[in-house]
Amino acid sequence: MRINVEVDEELLMKAMRLTGMSTYRKTLNEGLTALTQLYEQGEVRDLRGKLHRQPDLPRERKRS
Repeated sequence: MRINVEVDEELLMKAMRLTGMSTYRKTLNEGLTALTQLYEQGEVRDLRGKLHRQPDLPRERKRS
């Protein structure tokens, strides 16, 4: 998909330098991927303690 956006040039250059990416496109795609993964991790982290599991202890003991 093609879009036109204004991007902070210093930030883009810094990202390219740090990642070693050679194109704006690769750098922006990598940044968007990292951002979405970060938010997805936060959603999973928010579930911590909210899921209640009833373990089947006799079955669990047979496995070991």
